[in-house]
Amino acid sequence: MYPAIEDHGIIGNLRTAALVSTDGTIDFFCPLRFDHATLFASLLDEASGGSCLMRPVATSYRRKQFYIPDTNVLITRFLAPEGIAEITDFMPIAGNAEQTVIIRRVSVTRGQMQLRLHCQPRFDYASVQHRTSASSKQVCFDGGDAGTLHVESDRSLLTIDGDAVSELHLQAGDHATFVLTFTRSANRQPERQVEAAETLLQNTVRYWRSWVAECTYHGRWRETVLRSALVLKLLTYEPTGAIVAAPTFALPEQIGGVRDWDYRYTWLRDAAMTLNAFMRLGYHREAMHFMQWLKDIASSEAFAGELQIMYGIEGEKDLTER
Repeated sequence: MYPAIEDHGIIGNLRTAALVSTDGTIDFFCPLRFDHATLFASLLDEASGGSCLMRPVATSYRRKQFYIPDTNVLITRFLAPEGIAEITDFMPIAGNAEQTVIIRRVSVTRGQMQLRLHCQPRFDYASVQHRTSASSKQVCFDGGDAGTLHVESDRSLLTIDGDAVSELHLQAGDHATFVLTFTRSANRQPERQVEAAETLLQNTVRYWRSWVAECTYHGRWRETVLRSALVLKLLTYEPTGAIVAAPTFALPEQIGGVRDWDYRYTWLRDAAMTLNAFMRLGYHREAMHFMQWLKDIASSEAFAGELQIMYGIEGEKDLTER
């Protein structure tokens, strides 16, 4: 059973983004940059697309999803008769183009709860087989030229059929942290970040609240407007200023329909609407950054004198979908 599109939150680091369903599953994620090959894509193919699942073992529970106010730090809450648990998902804002980090922190705020993590990456649009190696609190998935995923935790991790699994039994006040780090090369061992998770969380909250504070809109719908602005900001590619239409591909208006494209590029019409929203909210820096990106395209030797309807986030002109 596939979750509805609207039953998702989004997290990101201004280079790429991931979707998290209300059942605690990261079911769409392209590491490093928006247009990179997927690592998790069970949103499109539940059987083989790959995902990182975190949810209660019990089958009877309610769920709710929301953000820490004025941030893009996502909370997924599970409410069961035996207790209440929360997953905090976020990507630290960092300038490292060679890796992408997702931090998942689960805690129990009342009672007790059994939860299960099941991480099953599928490299390069689920076309590449990986090798799995593990220690007691770390699992490494080596996808060769497609990259490497390191999963580390302060709890025990097991490998089952090449996937990473952790069984948790948490009491009120307990928490567990899982750090997913994707790197381009298997030879690059990322720094251990489990112990730094709280600091990274506070830094991420501070970054987003600082950005929100620049908004010049103070009308009656400020909370709703800011939430929309935060989503639009997540769709910007910080290195160039490009703005993607969406972080996903292959989600048609109708199943089986022909309107089934890749939206992880900059479609100029869509970007113009986003720029208008940024300008009206006082975010002139984002608008100027985008216009510089467009100016660079128009002044390049490859420019033919007429703009295309879309470009890659680094200004790529020739876009081959597969």
